[in-house]
Amino acid sequence: MENRSLREQIAAMRQSFLDEEILDTQFIQLEELSDKDEPSIAEEVVTLYFRETTELLPTLEEDMKAIPIDFPKLDRILHRLKGNSASIGANKVRNEINNTMALLEEGNVEGAKAAFEQVRKEHETLKAKLETYFQALLTQLRLPSEAVALKLEIGAGMKDLASHQAYYSCPMINYI
Repeated sequence: MENRSLREQIAAMRQSFLDEEILDTQFIQLEELSDKDEPSIAEEVVTLYFRETTELLPTLEEDMKAIPIDFPKLDRILHRLKGNSASIGANKVRNEINNTMALLEEGNVEGAKAAFEQVRKEHETLKAKLETYFQALLTQLRLPSEAVALKLEIGAGMKDLASHQAYYSCPMINYI
């Protein structure tokens, strides 16, 4: 019973990401790449996304405060951030980056700075939601009925569930 409820919660979270346009179908496609041999591909990609973007945001903020502003440098960083966001389907983050870029192109530096704060806000919201989501997935993996099914499914590839749980240790949760 608890397992079904958790599965339903996970499905509802995933659907809410799409309904609220926090994520787009790119995230679902990323999840579909996972299989029994590589169960955490989506999580690994998302972890890499947050590792890199968490480093880019302060750099971007510093560069927006610089006098004079190096517009080509800002554009390169924003494009990199936008590409990273698109790769995991981070729809709202990408939309706010587009808004920031448009304001910079218009020469509206103050407007771009305000828009950048929205980028940060959406990035933090995404991070919190995905942390909760991956934690729920990890919890589902650790449920006893799931564990038995998982052990049977894995077969000879892993010696036991404990080694699988060590493999699928939810690095995003540890990183964030």
